[in-house]
Formats: sequence, structure tokens, C-alpha cells
Amino acid sequence: MIKIIDKLKFIKNLRDINYYKVIFTFLFIFLTFFLSRNFLEPFDLYREYFWLDIVMHTVGGFLFSTLFFYVSKREYFNFKNVFYFIMFVGISWEIYEVVFNVMIKHQEFSGVLDTLKDLFDDTFGAWLAFVSNKNKTKI
Repeated sequence: MIKIIDKLKFIKNLRDINYYKVIFTFLFIFLTFFLSRNFLEPFDLYREYFWLDIVMHTVGGFLFSTLFFYVSKREYFNFKNVFYFIMFVGISWEIYEVVFNVMIKHQEFSGVLDTLKDLFDDTFGAWLAFVSNKNKTKI
């Protein structure tokens, strides 16, 4: 496992990672997912309050980008790398939504514009995380 991590140049040395911050961020990511799947979707709150989807995607982009900040080396924390990372996470999430909603719940596909809006919201959250973390000298 450590040999694989050594091959990834952007990851900090394992002893330099603040594991409390990483675990705390993972906890918030899990709580956001739990809130979405167990409260917002079953009660159809995304349809009733359209802005909830914007908030959830922005928060998700912020949290995943913050996680990237905590585990990446300082020289790799630039907006281009944050953007690539958040697009990977966002596109993976959109594939999950399509599979879950269309194939399991047998709902209609929400559309390409909704997917693009979600990716834009993810990117906005990533930008907020980048701006708030880029000037921190001590990680």
C-alpha cells in the first residue's frame, strides 16, 4: 500500500498529513451524503426547494477540494489540479445519480443541463475551497 502511495507524486509524505482534519472532512462528506439520501430525497425536498441541489453540490465541491488540500503537497495545490480532481469526483457522482435514479428507482434522466449545472456548482464549491485554502502556510 505504501509503495502505491509513494508512486503518487501529489500526495504528501504520510507523516505530514493531519489525519484529524482528513477524518473530520470525511465525516462531513458522509454526513452530507447521509442527509441527502435519507432526508432530502425521500421527502422530495429537492423538487420542492430547487436551491437545495445547488447548496449540496457546492458543499460537496468545497469538502472534496478541502480534502484534496489536506492530502496534497503544497506545489500541487493549484486550481488546475483542484479542477481536475473535482471534475473526477463530480462526474463520478453524476454517473452514480443516473444509475441510482434511472436503473434502480426507474425515474427519468434529469437531463444534460441539470448535470452541467451540478458540475458548475461542484466547481464553484471547489473554487471557494481553493480561495480559502491557498494562502494558508501551515496545513
